[in-house]
Amino acid sequence: MLLKKGASIWNIVIILSAWAVVKVPMLVNEVKFLGLKFMVVRWILTIISILVMAYIVSLIVKRENIPFEMKVDNKDINSINIKEQYCIGCGLCTRLYPDIFVTNDGKASLIKGKIEKDTNLDILEIVEKCPVKAIQLS
Repeated sequence: MLLKKGASIWNIVIILSAWAVVKVPMLVNEVKFLGLKFMVVRWILTIISILVMAYIVSLIVKRENIPFEMKVDNKDINSINIKEQYCIGCGLCTRLYPDIFVTNDGKASLIKGKIEKDTNLDILEIVEKCPVKAIQLS
């Protein structure tokens, strides 16, 4: 969602990392059990680490390498491809389209690979809803 809103990789890493490790109740417990000096030093080192990590990740990971949005012309759709290495087995596709998708060994797979013309718009919906963008159209 943050990518769709236009956030940079740098900002996303900072937001998620800060949310994960900078918690006020944890700071209070650190002061209580380990002292104020420890809490301040740990907090400063954590913030510095988050900034360094965000910088390194933003150098390595580029927006264009992250599959977060798919724009497909309805006329060009004729088959579905599932990237099994991305599939997390959430079952959303099998619940929405049980006549096209089935779950095998915790991963989604196709019952049929060709799409009829009247289901094109419905299939675009499931492509957009797949949380890891494992379903692709060609």
